[in-house]
Amino acid sequence: MDKGVLQLVFQLSIRSLWSHRVKNLVVGSIIFIGVFLLVTANAMLDSVSRGMESSITASITGHLQLYDKDAQDQLSMMGMMGNFLSKPHIGHVADFQTLRNEIEKHPNVKALIPMGTDTTIVYGGNRIDQAAAEIRQALKQLPPELTAQEKQQHLHAHQQHLQDLIDHLHREYQLIIKFSGKQTKTALALADLKQARKETFWQKLMLEPGPNLQFLETHIAPLMDDENPVFMEVIGTDLDRFKDTFPRFKIVKGGMVPSGQRGVLVNDTQYEKVIKDRIARVFDRVWEKRNEENILIKDDKELGQYVERRAKEYKQWLLSFESEARLDIQQALQTFLNAPEAELDTLIPEFLALSDENFLARYDFFYTHIAPKLDLYPIDIGDKITLRKFGEGESQQVIFYGTYQFEGVEKSGFSALFHLVDMTTFRDLYGFMTEEKQIEINKLKKEFSTVEWARINVEDELFSSEEGLIAEISLEAEKEIPEAEITLSSSQNLSRAERQARRLTKRYSQIEIDQGAVLSAAVVLHDETQIKKSRKEIEAIIQNKSLPVQVIDWQKASGYVGQMISVMKIILVIFIVFVFLVSMVVVNNAMLMSTINRYGEIGTLRAIGAGRSVIMGIFLLESTLLTLVAAFFGAIAGIITVKYFHAVGIAAPRFEFYFLFGGPRLFPDIDIYDLYLGPLVILAVSVLATFYPALLATRVPPIIAMSARE
Repeated sequence: MDKGVLQLVFQLSIRSLWSHRVKNLVVGSIIFIGVFLLVTANAMLDSVSRGMESSITASITGHLQLYDKDAQDQLSMMGMMGNFLSKPHIGHVADFQTLRNEIEKHPNVKALIPMGTDTTIVYGGNRIDQAAAEIRQALKQLPPELTAQEKQQHLHAHQQHLQDLIDHLHREYQLIIKFSGKQTKTALALADLKQARKETFWQKLMLEPGPNLQFLETHIAPLMDDENPVFMEVIGTDLDRFKDTFPRFKIVKGGMVPSGQRGVLVNDTQYEKVIKDRIARVFDRVWEKRNEENILIKDDKELGQYVERRAKEYKQWLLSFESEARLDIQQALQTFLNAPEAELDTLIPEFLALSDENFLARYDFFYTHIAPKLDLYPIDIGDKITLRKFGEGESQQVIFYGTYQFEGVEKSGFSALFHLVDMTTFRDLYGFMTEEKQIEINKLKKEFSTVEWARINVEDELFSSEEGLIAEISLEAEKEIPEAEITLSSSQNLSRAERQARRLTKRYSQIEIDQGAVLSAAVVLHDETQIKKSRKEIEAIIQNKSLPVQVIDWQKASGYVGQMISVMKIILVIFIVFVFLVSMVVVNNAMLMSTINRYGEIGTLRAIGAGRSVIMGIFLLESTLLTLVAAFFGAIAGIITVKYFHAVGIAAPRFEFYFLFGGPRLFPDIDIYDLYLGPLVILAVSVLATFYPALLATRVPPIIAMSARE
């Protein structure tokens, strides 16, 4: 087309747009809404994606993860929970120190943090074990010159509590023997319980606590069920560097593990919602629902059933009260419930019958009069707890120093996934060879005169003559093992308990923490926008230095949680396709009807010499101009909407959304591609939807078009 024809096409298109303004207003409104939705939805989903990324990278995974290049399975930090069942084979990195020295040379690497995840169990024992331990500890603190009667007076509260537990067991076993056919074992249990209920038994216990406490622990305690074990998914890491590197990390209760020492930090959410006293958790949950989510008991069927179910467990709960506490609580409840003659067994279930009307008063009463007399947490800050690796592995004693949370996402389920333990303890739990273990092994070798055989010679050595074997052992025993290899510092002659105590307070140097194996390592970057570039450069370092690791990004490293982002992107694509199809159908129908109504106009143009290209140009230009104008205003409306929500924030409707939003509120923002993605999609739709009607218009013979006009 020459310039004159183009000018004519443009003028005719403008005139046509105005003359068919009602139809164009309808089509333009659809285009406006489509662009508005695409710009707004894309900005929102991108912001949620960034929020999730922040939740994960600023708390657990870092921006990249390094792990064994020969691993059979892909590393999945959050997909490894319960790995005692799936047993993923991710291998390990034998020398973390070398890896750290090389990777941290990269200018964009802020830190390389050693990591490993595993499942451990903490057993709380049972109430008789705990009560016996309290008496044992209290006896140690009494002056040795006290008489048995004086000791009983000092320990009256502890003794009464233990006797109450034994009386409860006695009643249970009487019921068992009444209704069960298995009476031999039950009769033996009753005989032991009868012995433990005698006054003479307690008098002997004060005189000879050792054998009598042992009787309670070996004969009576096994008759009571243990407390439910606490499963703890732990991350083994360098705690100091973890604290300094991950910005969301925050200590809530207690304090940080002393620098370089062994210790565990318990997730505060699990501490409050899993480990805390079961009845206290009822009051906490109702309070949280009521005050933070504005949900009442009567409005939430699941909450109502939870309250009712927990209230029925009051008999086991009563066993946690010592005798003096029982009396104080009973008197307080008699006054509170206006039931001066009622016993505690009657008062407690009445008190736990919570409703929306009585909850606030009973919540205050619980935390004022009952909670101070309870052991609210089976494990307290400062306690020594034993972590037992689930499945094959070792148990390790550590000190519980405090609780922590990931700030901003503390109320999401994601925040409660892991507890933190020092790297040295984790290596011991996982079974990695450490320097301390090697020293102990060398000491045992010298003590028992053991012989080391090469793997290929084991069969020959095992089936060699007895005389030859004895001679080998004798010669090996005469060899001098260097003292440096067997010395356990000054603690080698100490008892096991004393050695354990020294291990808990020993300060490990940074070199000792870095030396040794790790399951993976988190790479934290200074500039997270350069993650793709940094990954390529780190991969080049790995290849040049022949480091035995591979690299994955945070999304893959986070396992099933990271897959949520991929799902969200798929949802966005589906949404765009849906808008695309709806827009195409609407625009196509509108343009098709417009073409039919304009047959006369088309015939006139053809009659005065307009070619098919002119007709096609008019229709396509009309569609393009209409789309550009509507898309412009749709994009502006989308930008204003997103900017408004960026200023005020979108409150998370539930705690679970904290993880998606990266905090309690989402502050969406516009990216450059959000501005052109929606308009381009709609423009493509409009042009394609207009093409077929325009093609039909060019094929209408002038004489027929003129006849249609008449």
